[in-house]
Amino acid sequence: MKKKWVTIFPRCENIHITKDVGVIPGLISEQYKDYDCFIVSWKNGQYPDEKKFFPKLKHKFINKYFFTHWNRYFEAISELLSVALYIFKEGKAIDVVHFFHLRWYTSILIVLFKKINPNGKVYLKLDIAESILELQVSSKILPIIPLRYEKVLSKTDFISIETKMLSEELTDLWKKKVLYIPNGYFPYNHAKIESSQKSKSIIHVSRMGTYQKNTEFLLKGIVKNQKVLFEKNWKILLVGEMSDSIKVKLSNLYNEHPLLKDIIEVIGEVKDKNKLWKLYSESRIFILTSRYESFGIVLVEALSAGNQILTSNIISANDIVADKRNGMIYEGEDISDFSIKLIQLINNSNWEEDSEYVQSFAQKNFHYPIIIKKLMREIDE
Repeated sequence: MKKKWVTIFPRCENIHITKDVGVIPGLISEQYKDYDCFIVSWKNGQYPDEKKFFPKLKHKFINKYFFTHWNRYFEAISELLSVALYIFKEGKAIDVVHFFHLRWYTSILIVLFKKINPNGKVYLKLDIAESILELQVSSKILPIIPLRYEKVLSKTDFISIETKMLSEELTDLWKKKVLYIPNGYFPYNHAKIESSQKSKSIIHVSRMGTYQKNTEFLLKGIVKNQKVLFEKNWKILLVGEMSDSIKVKLSNLYNEHPLLKDIIEVIGEVKDKNKLWKLYSESRIFILTSRYESFGIVLVEALSAGNQILTSNIISANDIVADKRNGMIYEGEDISDFSIKLIQLINNSNWEEDSEYVQSFAQKNFHYPIIIKKLMREIDE
């Protein structure tokens, strides 16, 4: 009889199917014949990528309670009720239940699941947030609920987080093994990118204009280095949604610095994975200027396509840009440091060899099938 794996993520939409929410149960369903894998969520539109990428993955829809658009508190209560009722009905039949994030309502659900099914296994996947180091495990999950985090952790069989540093620090802090399980790149089965496919292109992929993505810093860096970029015939590809304020700023910059019209190419939002992959494949450098990221999945996507990285010092940067062959990390809002490192990457005479190295590094460290094997060795042990 097959084991039942259930990934619970009520807010799952089609976009999540090619992220960890969908890829983890999807690949387990494809690679491990002794598992039946399900995503449990509200019905949030259509899910064409499930059949396209993971035909064996099943999807169970649960009811939504309360008006989740009122505020995040009502959404949390709705998640708690929706999932709790599902666990009451089907919890005994679940072999592995997979939750995301250590929040007050997931904590209640973990304890509830273990009460209903003591032999079932709980896997909790944490995202990156340095604030988790400040969590006092002896504290209550909510002032009005007499449940402490230490009990939740004791009921959790497997915990993972996405950086080596946090994995080591939490293992020591919580006195419980916290696995290092990073996110991987998708598509994960693409062919090797040859240097002949690449051009003098620098790609940036983000929701441009948000505080998090710090697009103003990127534009400042382009302006500062426009002469070198123009003389050496480099292009900057801006991929993703762009706010009105950034559009206005870009228009003003074109008027102030005419060279930018020959340097910057605004691609816009790209929803087609194949088209986005083609843009990665044709570029040589990827820039990320975010003030913070939960992981920075675009970095490993870019690595897998042979791009060297220039990134801000987000928490996952040291794992992804492990040495100078992968790329460089610039300090804070230091435009001089950014410029020096950008010019070094542009002038890299060994870029062809480094591009091959970068792809090999991504394959060894962020290839989803390898990541899943590491996870399943722990769970099936």
